[in-house]
Amino acid sequence: MNIVKPKHLYVIGNGFDRYHGAQSSYWDFRQYMLRRNPIVVAHFDVFFGPNTLCNTFKSPEGWMDAIDDRSARWYYGKSYPKPKWSEGHLWCSFEEYLAELNREKVLDYIDMNLPPINLDDKDFSMADYYLPIDRTKDMIRDCTFEMRFLLHKWVNTLHFAKGWKNRKLDLAPEALYLTFNYTTFLEDLYEVPAEQVFHIHGSRKDKYGSLIIGHGMDENVAFERWKHKCEVQKRFRPNLKGRNGHWFANDRLPFLMYFLQDESKGNWRTDTRYYALQEAVEVIEHYYATNRKQTEAVINKFSNLWQSLDDVQKVTVIGHSLSNIDMPYFEQMANGLKKQGVEWEFSVHDKKDRERVSHFCRKMKVSKDSWTTFQL
Repeated sequence: MNIVKPKHLYVIGNGFDRYHGAQSSYWDFRQYMLRRNPIVVAHFDVFFGPNTLCNTFKSPEGWMDAIDDRSARWYYGKSYPKPKWSEGHLWCSFEEYLAELNREKVLDYIDMNLPPINLDDKDFSMADYYLPIDRTKDMIRDCTFEMRFLLHKWVNTLHFAKGWKNRKLDLAPEALYLTFNYTTFLEDLYEVPAEQVFHIHGSRKDKYGSLIIGHGMDENVAFERWKHKCEVQKRFRPNLKGRNGHWFANDRLPFLMYFLQDESKGNWRTDTRYYALQEAVEVIEHYYATNRKQTEAVINKFSNLWQSLDDVQKVTVIGHSLSNIDMPYFEQMANGLKKQGVEWEFSVHDKKDRERVSHFCRKMKVSKDSWTTFQL
């Protein structure tokens, strides 16, 4: 498809929808899921991020009850704690934390639910052996496949607030629009022709489950970053001190899998744990490999757009957080801006926004006299 070369390019983020009154933050998405399928929320709260919900329970049994109860009773009951860290961090940076499936919590869950006997024991059951492994697969699937469908349903419930016309922005009708939003507010509210709007991650009108969502971290980079953070932690040392003051060889599955130098010297306790660990790690690493946002493929899909930007004289960024996860798109876009002295303008809401804009411009090598901000 040939694209008319524009003089003006808009880049639209979620702040644009929120400006028009839409409850479109990922925290709002969490509230939607609590009403539709709360167990998915529990799985994400427990298994993602460095400070998972597990840490707020007094015992492992508490958080296992929260994620194993298939009814919504855990949400309405008193046993489920207020997710303070989740509220302030996890869901505010939802896509970034998709790159932090907590390996420790996943392995701990499997370990606590494995039969504590060897494979050749007369009471050993393959069903009991595979139950926690299969359950883990299901829970991670909830946080990916199921969540993707819920996201699409939620997007279709988003709407602008009454009286939005009183706050209508003055947008250039002949410009091109690169939007990171799934909504169609540009087309519906501002009557921008659909051929001028490019939904980089998909639109609510697309096939259910096709919206692009995921982490932007290479699986190898994600692993090395996690391992580097853990290497200095006491719980990953070869020997640990028990409550009785005696030292013992570290027998936790995360240590045995990722930090043990010689597996023949591992404190496995049972061969059941040894073989279950191999399957559990395969589940974890499969998640990282298959749930990475395929940024390269998206960039290639919009190759005509990038090639049409050489006449652009002005770029207006509205409501975008300028997060690292979307930097490849901005870099690709900047490569298409051939003209020297392209004018950039950014919407800001507070001081932190201004700091992000300043950091972004330094990173993108946009000169100080080429960018301005305006209050949204």
